[in-house]
Amino acid sequence: MAKYHPWSVAVPLSVVQDWFGLAGKIENIQIKSLNIPDSMIVQQQVDKWVNRYGNIYMQPVVLDFDSHFKEVDTFFLALYIAGFLGIALSAFIIFNSLYVSVRERKNEFAALKTIGYTPGQIQAFVLFEVLLLSVIGTAVGLLFGYGLAVLLKLIIFMLFSVHDESGMVLAKGMIVSVLAGILVPIAASLYPIRQAGKVSVIEALKEIRSEAVSRKPWQGMIGALLILSGFSSSICS
Repeated sequence: MAKYHPWSVAVPLSVVQDWFGLAGKIENIQIKSLNIPDSMIVQQQVDKWVNRYGNIYMQPVVLDFDSHFKEVDTFFLALYIAGFLGIALSAFIIFNSLYVSVRERKNEFAALKTIGYTPGQIQAFVLFEVLLLSVIGTAVGLLFGYGLAVLLKLIIFMLFSVHDESGMVLAKGMIVSVLAGILVPIAASLYPIRQAGKVSVIEALKEIRSEAVSRKPWQGMIGALLILSGFSSSICS
């Protein structure tokens, strides 16, 4: 990877001076002020020291981290957009799946109403199912997401030649992931849950009756013949 990324090696000063035959000579010294208010004091002290010698000069250097990490910020912005699109797609899939499930379970909700369930209780029942699935999905997602986050960090640091052994900010990521994993499914399921409470018992019975009437007559005739053949075989035996 050294062919494609800038790299450097730290060697003792005495070794470098011996390599190039420049014993006792130094090209430059870098001084960094840790406290911004003390930077002017440090600059004045270095300036006094530099004025003692004619072959030494001081050159202030300003590092603009915003421009230096501009490409990294753009990359992270692309990751944020991709994550937002992934959440939006997940919300659409949850909405579509739950909407289809509610329509397919229409007879089940109608049966619950016949034994005394109110629309609010049916909606709470479906909401509990959504919460249970979202909690399980969030737990599994956090388990795999941590491994993917570590792998993504290694890839990003390798691409941008960043060498840092510090850890990740897990607290904020965990909070955002848990909130998104629970609130997004609830928001996507509000309309299907509302439709589950509006299921009509009469309409469900009409659909069942229409399905029974729409059966072809020859199916009933074949069933009757099979029943009669079963009785006749039992009598003969």
